Amino acid sequence: MVNETIDADSNSAVKRPIVAVIDVPSQAYGRREEAFGIHQALAGAAGAYAKARLAGHPVIGLIVGKAMSGAFLAHGYQANRLIALNDQGVLVHAMGKESAARITLRTVDALEKLAATIPPMAYDVSNFHTLGLLSDLLTVADPDAPSDADLAMVEIALQKAIADARQDPSLKNRLGAENRRSSSLVRERMRASW
Repeated sequence: MVNETIDADSNSAVKRPIVAVIDVPSQAYGRREEAFGIHQALAGAAGAYAKARLAGHPVIGLIVGKAMSGAFLAHGYQANRLIALNDQGVLVHAMGKESAARITLRTVDALEKLAATIPPMAYDVSNFHTLGLLSDLLTVADPDAPSDADLAMVEIALQKAIADARQDPSLKNRLGAENRRSSSLVRERMRASW
């Protein structure tokens, strides 16, 4: 659908926005999934969003549930702007807690204690927000049954994100937060040395 939208708008001066509604628990793992080309599907999705963004389509990611692992990288992380609902059910991370605990040889409790001191390791969306990757964090009373006011707030946030992306389509807006200071510094030094 993303590629079809790019093709349909190829001769349009103003490209349609693309909004990715994100609730992806993770991609499936296993030999069967690999044999059927899950890696190609994930790469194709990420490539399509990037291609749309680079072609001038404002791409907005609206995180309404889980945004986990390669599934999030494929579906939404290429967006010009990311918006999330501020809710306990909204989680953003590279890996589920149980898997991360297993790989780091920790218990889930120990992992959560460590995550409390290191924001990029945390799962909750408020910690993710401190990384500067979200353009907006929206508080709604009940995400499963939003009120008319909640829906209007989300629509206004989407319109603002689309307008912002049209003004500045780059991803540099993701580097302004205090918890990304080192990333910004590395980029400055790389630019200076090149």
